[in-house]
Amino acid sequence: MLNPFGVLLLLILLPLPFWIVYDMFFRKRTLYDFWKKIESVLSKKWILVGLFIIFLSNWFWNIYKGL
Repeated sequence: MLNPFGVLLLLILLPLPFWIVYDMFFRKRTLYDFWKKIESVLSKKWILVGLFIIFLSNWFWNIYKGL
């Protein structure tokens, strides 16, 4: 069985090289602007606590399943 966060990470990172090439080719900053938006959202304490709970739950799930 696959780690659920591994699959999520693959789906997030798979288009990243194409996005970088797009930005370089068209001389845009869309990836940088997107990162700045994500960074501002993740700086909120309640979102960080929620993500910590999700990661902790995933860790316990992997231990339970023997991954």
